[in-house]
Amino acid sequence: MVTLYSKIAFKKLTSCLEILVLNRRMSGAKANHVKQEYEYLCGEPQIQEILKYFKRTKKRLDKM
Repeated sequence: MVTLYSKIAFKKLTSCLEILVLNRRMSGAKANHVKQEYEYLCGEPQIQEILKYFKRTKKRLDKM
């Protein structure tokens, strides 16, 4: 289930970055860097453990 959600999230991120690049709000190089950072972050076991118990109705990502 987590894999399905991560694939969907990656597709959404990619779509968002493509829109930003097409509208010249972000460079292609920066968009690629963001995607690489996202993939690295999602691959970290410690991050996966934290996100497994994250409840968006009760917690904020910027407070973690």
